[in-house]
Amino acid sequence: MDGLPITFANPFFAALLLPLVLLLRGRGRFWRLAGVALLVVALMGPSLPAPDHRFAIVVDRSESVGDVAWNAGRAVADRGVPDGSDLWWFAGEPAQVASWEAPVGAHLTPGRSDLRRAVDAAVARGAGRVLLISDGIDTRSGLADPGAAVPVDVLPVERRDNVRVEGLDLPVAAEPGATVRAELELVTDRATEATVVVRVDGEPAAERTIELPAGRTRSVVPVTLPARDGTVRVEGQVEVDWDQPPADDVLAASVELAARAPVWVIGDPAAAELLRAQGVEVEERAPEALTPPIDANAVIVREEASRFTTPQLEALADYVSSGGGLMMTGGPASFGLGGWYRTPVEAVLPVDSDLRSDVEVPLVAMMMVLDRSGSMAAGNPSRMALARQGAAEVVELAFERDLIGMIAFDDQSEWVFDLRPATSRGKLEMLAALRELTPRGGTILGPSLVEAVDALRATDAAIKHVIVLSDGILYDGTGLFSGPAVDLAGVAAEAAADDISISTIAIGEGREEERLRTIAELGGGRYHEAFDVATLPRIFAAEAMTVSRSLLRNDPGPPSVGTHPLLGGTGAPPGPDAYVATTLKADAEVLYGYGPEESLLSVRRHGLGRAAAFTSDLSGWSGPLGAWPEFPALFADLVRWLAARPDRFAAEVRRDGDRSTLVVDAVQDGRFLDGLALVARVAGEELPLRSIGPGRYRTELPPGAAGEPIVVAEGSEVVARARTVAQDPELAATDGRAALERFAAATGGQVLGLDELERSGWRPQPPTAPRSLAPWFAAAAAAVLLAELAWRRFARGGSSAAGPTGARRSGA
Repeated sequence: MDGLPITFANPFFAALLLPLVLLLRGRGRFWRLAGVALLVVALMGPSLPAPDHRFAIVVDRSESVGDVAWNAGRAVADRGVPDGSDLWWFAGEPAQVASWEAPVGAHLTPGRSDLRRAVDAAVARGAGRVLLISDGIDTRSGLADPGAAVPVDVLPVERRDNVRVEGLDLPVAAEPGATVRAELELVTDRATEATVVVRVDGEPAAERTIELPAGRTRSVVPVTLPARDGTVRVEGQVEVDWDQPPADDVLAASVELAARAPVWVIGDPAAAELLRAQGVEVEERAPEALTPPIDANAVIVREEASRFTTPQLEALADYVSSGGGLMMTGGPASFGLGGWYRTPVEAVLPVDSDLRSDVEVPLVAMMMVLDRSGSMAAGNPSRMALARQGAAEVVELAFERDLIGMIAFDDQSEWVFDLRPATSRGKLEMLAALRELTPRGGTILGPSLVEAVDALRATDAAIKHVIVLSDGILYDGTGLFSGPAVDLAGVAAEAAADDISISTIAIGEGREEERLRTIAELGGGRYHEAFDVATLPRIFAAEAMTVSRSLLRNDPGPPSVGTHPLLGGTGAPPGPDAYVATTLKADAEVLYGYGPEESLLSVRRHGLGRAAAFTSDLSGWSGPLGAWPEFPALFADLVRWLAARPDRFAAEVRRDGDRSTLVVDAVQDGRFLDGLALVARVAGEELPLRSIGPGRYRTELPPGAAGEPIVVAEGSEVVARARTVAQDPELAATDGRAALERFAAATGGQVLGLDELERSGWRPQPPTAPRSLAPWFAAAAAAVLLAELAWRRFARGGSSAAGPTGARRSGA
């Protein structure tokens, strides 16, 4: 038996041999010992390998690999395979074939790959060893669980070079006749010239030829949609002049066309003109025409905050929270320059008006000259209370080295607190003095204005500024009060000559508009009309930030570019001439930015709606950015993004590499719908969705869901539909070699390659399965023991017969 690889399944039974030898030793017990020894060997489970199963070659014929696996299989077959070996083709389905010339039929489902099912089918037909030739891409069962109970050798091959449309992004809805951007995500295995074609309802709508480098590229093609209501089908296709799998060269998506409410534009005629040129319906409105409820498609604002009442500002914020879209554009009355600090609108924007840090912090000296006449007691809260609140905003916004002072005037002039540094202690003293300020007397401004200007002349501050507030008729120069008359216009002009600016705020029905406006104009400041006295604190804050911070950034250069989907396919933009400095909120998304905290264009989701901030001015500061050819389409797409409205059930498929996730948002009347039992039905499966947040549900989609329609249901009611606008993973740029190597290791097989076959001289060997010798040893043990027992009985019987005969003879 030399050279025979006998193996034992239970070698521990050998330990019984020595005790049995000692127990059964002695004369006449040899055969009994031999029989028992054979029985022990049978219990040890001896076996010999012997031919038992066939060899099978399983060849991938899916679209991703084409004839590559077939060619490799023929090379293996030419080296010789065992007689009676099986041959299998597979893609989505397996099939046993009679020869290498067998055709690839549609029954194989070439657009899918199911490697494990093919191996299992070969094993079920009697294969004891399998050679799997494939690129390792599996779109169905996966290779994580080997399944096979026999060794599987693998011969990895490379998939075909391919160019594919990986994604197609389009707006879900658009206005009839609008020009939208079709963004195609293209992936190619080699650099090539390609033609991108976009079709609308089957008719060519746009075409462009581009150079594609190897890898991933985004291409944006403007497409004009039909001027009608209804749903249109938009296809994006890539064409090349070399042979490659055509199945993934095109993707399609639907766009709903319907007339929609116009976009309201307030105070930004340049934005309105740009949007009209892009096919967006626009309605220009004045601030006073902003009446709730707001039924605009989206709202664009470029105005001073004081032009809006508090209810209007709250209505704008509520509009966004309930699903609306709002954008603020830059200008001399926007963001911090326009008094939007701490307003309800600022709360929903992606930026704050104040700056957390500023490299240019000049020393500022500011005097507040506040009307405390009896009429300031009017209102609830009173004008005086709101003026005190505004003055407190100025104090709180001041830097520690800034100098702040206040004079109150009626028919007398009184210092509320002297010009002093805004230290922590100084601020506490100023705020305490403000709380003691009460209305009284008439309205004589002149002496107080002179004192304020003189106080500023005595400082060395780089910026000197006066804020004047009055709610009524100024009695200066009327002779109703004693004292010399003061030329208010002259004081303002002289102050401006000394680099002291003066801003004025007029409130109340009997306000002195003309004289206060003249003082501001001659004093080089700003004139504010507080239509709603509740806006006073914001006006004071705007003045404080305007003079104490460098809010306007001139010649900033090109911005950095973010990664938001709205930017897909656009190049790097030039910079504007200027923009208003702001501070990004933590949850804002930056499209174009400057440094870590300031943005040129940013967006944010707030509640159920969306908000955007464009900090340059299309009417005057946009410069090279405004002249950039790609900017109009980008700006219009941003407005359309803002205009998107959440459905009651909105289903979206999100892709992360080869994985896809279905996310459903459930909202009704501005409230999230929680605790729902939702299921998704796709590709013959029913998948429960689990809650992951307020009104949001999610489930992972199986690989077979790619391109399949998805139905979301609550009980028997269909509540949403979705489709994965993505290619089947069969042609994905996936490295399947690692999966094949793990599969071979798990089954006890080898990882082969054509080069290794040539070097090693590998030949497919007939598979073997162990042949048990235990029955033979057991039969031999039984035969020996039975023979030994028969012999003992025969010997005992002979002895018994001889005994009595001898006795009779002795008696005779």
